[in-house]
Amino acid sequence: MDGYHLRNDVLRARGALARKGEPDTFDAAAFVTDLRLLRETLIGEPVPWPLFDRAVDEPTEGGVVVHDERVVVVEGNYLLLTDAPGWAPVRGLLDECWYLDAPRQVLTERLLDRHVEGGRTQDEARVKVMDSDLRNADLIAATRSRADRVLIATGRGYALD
Repeated sequence: MDGYHLRNDVLRARGALARKGEPDTFDAAAFVTDLRLLRETLIGEPVPWPLFDRAVDEPTEGGVVVHDERVVVVEGNYLLLTDAPGWAPVRGLLDECWYLDAPRQVLTERLLDRHVEGGRTQDEARVKVMDSDLRNADLIAATRSRADRVLIATGRGYALD
């Protein structure tokens, strides 16, 4: 789903760059359109799918092409956000949806590490996690009951709930 982030210049113009990663900072309509295209396209026909390049912090058009795959896994925070504008149709386009759950402390540590690895300072990472990411985590946690399966973080892996 990260390939559907709005571009930084768009987010900057909207005053939303610091909130990048929140539901309204994605092109949900394009994501839904491409999910439909993926479902409707015959196996063997190419369907380009954008990726997200963390090195430049921007989406990459057609970063991967789905072609002969019979199973396609998409991941993202807002797949179960059925009550939000733009995101509501997503769940109906998925055959199955799994929710990955982790204790808040584990989630916080992973987010901090990811932001630091992505080039932020410890202080910048902490601000991003506390002011945006954990608020998103609370929003996402409210969708847990809509999942077909729930996996719980256990050490370095996950187990069925």
